[in-house]
Amino acid sequence: MIKDDPRVEEIRAVTKIYEDFPKKGVNFLDIFPIVANTRALSLVTEIFIERLENQFVEYDKIFMLESRGFLFGVPLSQKTGKPCYPIRKKGKLPGECLGVGYGL
Repeated sequence: MIKDDPRVEEIRAVTKIYEDFPKKGVNFLDIFPIVANTRALSLVTEIFIERLENQFVEYDKIFMLESRGFLFGVPLSQKTGKPCYPIRKKGKLPGECLGVGYGL
């Protein structure tokens, strides 16, 4: 289980929580130190891969959701050998793009 995984505590140790940001009652979890720490980034990537394997999910592409997904999609792609693609709001990427409509 992920709660009992010592790697999670190691990852948490490099993150920082900013209380009441951007407004009172909201805590901002700063994940950027994970990217600056190669060990922590490797641990996150390992955990993602294991969770995918444990779900028996077959996939051939990785889609990176703007913008924090970009930080984790690339190393996941490198480790799995699967190509990765960014997902952004309409009009934010040049060239040919696919679009999908959705509702909240």
